[in-house]
Amino acid sequence: MEPGIAVLIRALIALPVLALAAVGYNWLIAYCGKHGYLDGYTALAVAVGCAGVLLVALWVVWPLGPSARLAVAITAGLFVPAGAPMILGSIGRHVAARAQERIRLDAEALRSLR
Repeated sequence: MEPGIAVLIRALIALPVLALAAVGYNWLIAYCGKHGYLDGYTALAVAVGCAGVLLVALWVVWPLGPSARLAVAITAGLFVPAGAPMILGSIGRHVAARAQERIRLDAEALRSLR
C-alpha cells in the first residue's frame, strides 16, 4: 500500500479515536477537578493531553518513514520550552499559595491558644 494512502487511513482511524479519548479525558479532568486532585496541576494535565495527541500523530505518520517521525519528535520537543514555564509556574503558584495558607492557619491556631 502506498504510504500516503496508509497515512490517510490511519488519520481517518485516529479522528474518532481521538474524539472518544478527548471525551473520556475531559470526564477524568472534570472528576479530578471536582475532587481537588488537580489543584495547581491543570497545566500538567494539559501537557499529558498534548503528549497523547503527539503519540497518535506519530502513529499516523509512521508509514512515511524516518523524516516524518523526526518531524513529530521535533514538534514534541518544541512543546517543552513552550509549556515548561506554564507548568512550572502553575505548580509554583500552587505551592506558594498552600504555604501562605499554612502560615495563615498556624497564625490562627496560635491566636486561639492565647
